Amino acid sequence: MKKFLCLVLALGMALSLVACTGSFSGVKDFGGNVSSNGGFAVIKGDYVYFINGVESNTADNAFGTPVKGALVRCKKADLGNSAACEVVIPKLVFTNAAEGSNGFYIYGDYVYYTSPSTDKDKTGAVQNTSLEFLRTKLDGTDTTEITTVNNLTAAFRYVEDRDNIYLVVNTTDKDGNNVLKSYDATKANTELATSGTVINYAFSDDLAKSYCYYVETAHDDTLDEDESFQNIVKFNFNGDEKTTVLEGNDGTQGATFALIKDTGSELYYSKTYVDTTVATTVRYYVSQNGEFTGENNILLSESTTNASTVFASTSFYKDINHIIYFDSTKGFLSYNYQERNNDATYGVTYLVKDKKVLNDLASLTVSSYTDKYVYLTDSSNYYYRVSVEKLLEGTANVEQITYVTLKTGSTFYKPEFIDDEYILAVCDTTPLYDYVYAVKMEAGLEGDAKDAKIKTYDFTVKENLENFVKTRVGILTETDKTNYENYLKDTFKEEEDK
Repeated sequence: MKKFLCLVLALGMALSLVACTGSFSGVKDFGGNVSSNGGFAVIKGDYVYFINGVESNTADNAFGTPVKGALVRCKKADLGNSAACEVVIPKLVFTNAAEGSNGFYIYGDYVYYTSPSTDKDKTGAVQNTSLEFLRTKLDGTDTTEITTVNNLTAAFRYVEDRDNIYLVVNTTDKDGNNVLKSYDATKANTELATSGTVINYAFSDDLAKSYCYYVETAHDDTLDEDESFQNIVKFNFNGDEKTTVLEGNDGTQGATFALIKDTGSELYYSKTYVDTTVATTVRYYVSQNGEFTGENNILLSESTTNASTVFASTSFYKDINHIIYFDSTKGFLSYNYQERNNDATYGVTYLVKDKKVLNDLASLTVSSYTDKYVYLTDSSNYYYRVSVEKLLEGTANVEQITYVTLKTGSTFYKPEFIDDEYILAVCDTTPLYDYVYAVKMEAGLEGDAKDAKIKTYDFTVKENLENFVKTRVGILTETDKTNYENYLKDTFKEEEDK
């Protein structure tokens, strides 16, 4: 792919047909504030921008060709009712990176995203197992290739810090070492910094942070050999010098570290002594406001029962006095470090005591946390939620909020929650073809009302299927449109013959 797609090329591509609704001509109105970033859906102004279903990295990715897997948008107010959509970027927006280190971002008038490479090797084979990092203006013009890595699963983050946009990628250097590299995301091939060899790292929940922390093995420059201990290093995306913020050289052989969670104001991490005569237990700490010494670096625990369960990346770090985690038999629990020396509780409070609620939770798995709700799923991929506020009050109950099978895996297409009203999720049940649907969250249904709602998602009934298809957001390809029409004819042939 050329480093810059010139305006002439972009205008030419605008003539290409990309959907049954007409030709791609570029959206005109793309103002408004962004209220979310990352993942497969982003809200900006009155619109929801999202990936138009799941497409393979091997699909034709020439600019102007993709429909499925392209970036599209619809009015937020139209969700759930045959929303009219338009193509924003007619190119695959794709990554196989793990949840939390993938997604596309909108900063200002530009989309920052990843896409399978369209370059070809000397045999003519498309290099679609490489990942291009791109930015394109929201009207479909002015595309810049920032960099390319030979790995579809590379974790990354786009960050806006005042007037600067950075891309940071977890990749390998020329020697095969695991490193973090940062780039100026507004320009082509403008590398700003490279970390040392990374043992583990943590991207912040705060997308305005122009740095992150990582762990590296300490090195003795005099002897030119690695030490047994590790250090925590601050990696600046803008190219400023890397800074060792915490050394692990205390104790006979020192200590190693694991970064757990960076909430934006706190960094949670663990410390394990190499020399077990110093300590045999893992110690868990929190660094507040970037300070790793003194009173702002707190020892959270060194003897808590099931400490590794409490201090997990999947826990909800509401604050240092409320670290919420889930157990299928005990429900939700909260850890308070100030109570860690209590021999009876070790700082742990059981947040759910009602047996019915515990029974409801026993068959569920936590999907994600927000400040307002904990979202969970069951074996049918139905969604449930628990109020965080009520959880902390000890009065929580479990609310089922969806009644149709959704694709829930921890991927790029993990469901997105829109204003506590809709879930945007991919449905792969035949004949829904891996497109995105806006499923209205409905809480409080019980008994007959719940059974009736579940029956509305029985797609062996033609009317039910046709009604649900109206909740699709996005644009069918001509092939999938034909396949859907043929499915209706073949499956409900007897009904049509009557």
